[in-house]
Amino acid sequence: MAMKNALAIHNLNFAYEDGPAILRDFSLTVPEGQWLAVVGHNGSGKSTLSKLLLGLLAAQSGEMKVFDRVLSEETLPFVRQQIGLVFQNPDNQFVGATVADDVAFGLENKQVDPGAMQATIDQVLAQVGMTDYADRQPDTLSGGQKQRVALASVLALQPKVIILDEATAMLDPAGKAAVLQLLQKLKARYQKDLTLIMVTHDMEEAALADRVVGLENGQLAFDEQPGALFQQGELLARLGLARPFTSALANALPVQPTAQMNEQELLAWLSASKR
Repeated sequence: MAMKNALAIHNLNFAYEDGPAILRDFSLTVPEGQWLAVVGHNGSGKSTLSKLLLGLLAAQSGEMKVFDRVLSEETLPFVRQQIGLVFQNPDNQFVGATVADDVAFGLENKQVDPGAMQATIDQVLAQVGMTDYADRQPDTLSGGQKQRVALASVLALQPKVIILDEATAMLDPAGKAAVLQLLQKLKARYQKDLTLIMVTHDMEEAALADRVVGLENGQLAFDEQPGALFQQGELLARLGLARPFTSALANALPVQPTAQMNEQELLAWLSASKR
């Protein structure tokens, strides 16, 4: 059975008023269930692409399809049911007086039955490890906790696609690690029923994805699996992107591992190589 495309973008062009082109004849397809990382330097069009997909901005030309439905004013409600967006700054998403209220907000807008609503709130807060914080005010939470609540609010609406727009950029290392670990658990749980699009400049995050695409001057600079991409040091340097630490270290070794590894896997490989 052929795999469906969650997203299909064809010849997309966009520029802000009186500004240069941000996206130029940009095309990209994202199969359902894929974890895609979108990388590039500031101003390359990464975040603009996220806003275009949700209809927050309107392209000058080109076509965007979400599960085979062309994005238009008529299909916008359908598209926004399919896609959830987690912003860089979680404070931009909070609207409730408590964590539970914030998760409930989107459900109330969908007119979900109050009985079912509470069950959903309990479920998604448990998924993101925030059950004990249901009655806390959002402004009392750490950055990582806020981002987990923001993700819970998106999960409550059961989108098929979640876009994370630089969602860990403002977090400390512990908060970032917690959010990334949560994303891995969610992807393992939902598999093909969840498509993740991670907009980032952090190649350590990109290493978690199934596929990495790079933007440069509004166009596709590369489309690779992480392991193959991280061997292309000159390309990454030209785009102002750094190899993940483990990839750079492995590349410097006299004998290199045959596959992309995380830190724990590389340490285990080095330990075994000494024997």
